Amino acid sequence: MLKQVFTRMLPVLALFVVNQLVIERARAGDAPVDLRGTMPDPATSYYGNVHITSGSDADPAFTKVVGMVNAGGKFAYEGGVGQLGYQADADIWYSDLAWSYPANTAFSGNSGELDGALHLTYQLDDSKKLGLFVSYSDFSNQLSETNGTLLPGGFQSIGSNMGITGLGVEGLWAFGSGTTVQLRSAAVTRVFNNSTTDTGTGPTTTGGFQFNLADYGAVVALGANQHLSDNWSLHGDLGVMNMMLGSTSSTELAWGAVGGVDYTFDGMPISLGLQGGYESIDYNGTTTNAITTSTKLTYSFGGPSSGARGKLFRSGLLNFFF
Repeated sequence: MLKQVFTRMLPVLALFVVNQLVIERARAGDAPVDLRGTMPDPATSYYGNVHITSGSDADPAFTKVVGMVNAGGKFAYEGGVGQLGYQADADIWYSDLAWSYPANTAFSGNSGELDGALHLTYQLDDSKKLGLFVSYSDFSNQLSETNGTLLPGGFQSIGSNMGITGLGVEGLWAFGSGTTVQLRSAAVTRVFNNSTTDTGTGPTTTGGFQFNLADYGAVVALGANQHLSDNWSLHGDLGVMNMMLGSTSSTELAWGAVGGVDYTFDGMPISLGLQGGYESIDYNGTTTNAITTSTKLTYSFGGPSSGARGKLFRSGLLNFFF
């Protein structure tokens, strides 16, 4: 299902980018607009971006690499009564074993994640902004054998789907010229969990909506951006999630760190980013680690930012780095 959603989402995102470029061109006439170093238009109260990412996850020894793609966007409005505003985020990630190196001949399958958040924001002053957000992540995984009997229990395919929701607070601070820091934390709980198995006689699905306060945890994340020049900037993020899954008497601890560099093209609200990071998930004492690398293309709209105004909050509940 996630693959179908992703496939349908790409044309919409592409159409949106083209539409925004046409609008920007019409506003500027024939001359390109250089957004560097300009002050924001007081009448411009909306900001956002559309981004597309391509990358890979690898084990620490780089003996196995799996490709992934991501598409998403953000939209924010500021300037409401009492400096109130809002932000909405949506992202989808997809990875497939067919994109593995070396090629996986024993299994086929894919994994994906839908992630969204709604933020209520409040501008304290030119350098500080606070937010209250609700977020939902839905993670799915599908694995099928392509030859032999390799899966446990005589299964030919195994699938799982889990949803987690969270409620949290966040803050953004701007320091000097081009330095911003973000901090957020959220309480999370699992609200959806099912599994689908097939032993060759057809799929059997168990589970579904399972709101259970026994499955609870917390997310804490820290992020920073530093503009080096009109074109170049650096960013870094660190996130930790700890879950106590009382319904299954298990625990999960996940953390990740990522850093990258971005280049914004002259005269265009388009940037290209390169980033790398490290992720670790410990489930009941079994740890899985991964090294991530990716290239990200971002189209931003709404005019340049100043201080905390126009800066976007991070999104994502399980992926900390959107």
